[in-house]
Amino acid sequence: MPAELAIGQAIEFHLSIGAARKYERLHYLKQYWVSRVKDIEGIQFWCPEEKGFSGALTTFGIKGKTAKDIHDHLWKDSRIHTTTITHEGVEGARVTPNVYTSTKDLDTLVAAIKRLA
Repeated sequence: MPAELAIGQAIEFHLSIGAARKYERLHYLKQYWVSRVKDIEGIQFWCPEEKGFSGALTTFGIKGKTAKDIHDHLWKDSRIHTTTITHEGVEGARVTPNVYTSTKDLDTLVAAIKRLA
C-alpha cells in the first residue's frame, strides 16, 4: 500500500526534473565511479560507457571474485547495497545510483572496490 500511495508523488518528482535532466544526472553518476575504477586490474564491466547506450545501471565483476564476494564486501565494508548478477557468463554486482546519490557516496564505493580488488 505505501508504494501505491507514493506513485503520484514519484511521477510528479520525475516530471519536475524532466526525463532528459534525470538521464544526464544518472549517466554522469555512473561515469563518475566507473572512470575511477576501470583501470583496476581484473575489473570487468557489463555495460557500455557510451552515453547513447547506457544510463545509471552498471554491473561489474572482479576476476577471482564471485558476485556474492563483491556484494558481501561492499555491504560489510561500507554498507553499500548492490544486486548480485550471475547469469550466462556475467558474474558481478549491479550498482544502481539514483538522482540523489552524491559523488561523496560514490567516492565511498570507489574506495571499497579498490580495497576489494
